[in-house]
Amino acid sequence: MISVFKTNVQSEVELHKLKPNLNLPDVNWNIDLHDSDRILRIDSQENVNEIIISLFKKMGFKCTVLEVFYAPPF
Repeated sequence: MISVFKTNVQSEVELHKLKPNLNLPDVNWNIDLHDSDRILRIDSQENVNEIIISLFKKMGFKCTVLEVFYAPPF
């Protein structure tokens, strides 16, 4: 499952604050700080969208789901 989020993370410093909390088991992620929507991509086997949104909110950031892609396991 790949989830795409719009965030308001503006800098490497803010990303550094979020990083330890985003390193969840079996979750790969990246944030494109060069994109105008500061896109966060999450790749995981389980739906962690609510966890991610809650985490961002708790840390004072915004995070909105834009799209979710489901792919069958290999």
